[in-house]
Amino acid sequence: MTGEVGIGKSSALAYIARKYEKEHQGALVIEHYFGATGNYTSKDIAIRMLNEIKDRLEKLKVDTEGLEIPEDESEIFNKIGQWMTYLPDWEDTLLLVDGTDQVDEIENLRFLAYLPAIRVIASARANTEAYRYVVDDLNYKPIELKPLNEEIKKRVIRDFLERHGKKLTEEQLELAVKAKQTSNPLYLRISWRKS
Repeated sequence: MTGEVGIGKSSALAYIARKYEKEHQGALVIEHYFGATGNYTSKDIAIRMLNEIKDRLEKLKVDTEGLEIPEDESEIFNKIGQWMTYLPDWEDTLLLVDGTDQVDEIENLRFLAYLPAIRVIASARANTEAYRYVVDDLNYKPIELKPLNEEIKKRVIRDFLERHGKKLTEEQLELAVKAKQTSNPLYLRISWRKS
């Protein structure tokens, strides 16, 4: 998933996660937001995935004795696929990785190449090294979030202001909708919160 800064990639991923959990009861949904969680290495994320898989197995009352996280980095990556097969309906697993373009080194996305056939949605700004790695090297299908069109901008502005007991005249609303920067949801949110 790609789009300009502030277009709503993180919000879209969070929405997808909640919707997927509702539609796939019991599916494991793993979310990682790079911008919000500091710099992680590929190994750190792989270990986090293993811990989430192990937690889920324990909740399902599956015997996890012997499921230890190895020291060797390449073994850690190999264990992800192996441990996932212990999950019932493991192929329903969804991994959401936000802000892949914020990693220090592309090497820190290496864990993506080791995943079994699960659903993965990763976000990055276009034309970054991370975007090219995910799209070109891993063959992920790019989905671009587009700026808001005028009809949606009107609805967003009206709904937001209504929730806060405010209203614009039609003339004010038209001026706001015509402003180029209001095509960005983050700009809308920040600017209308101040008014």
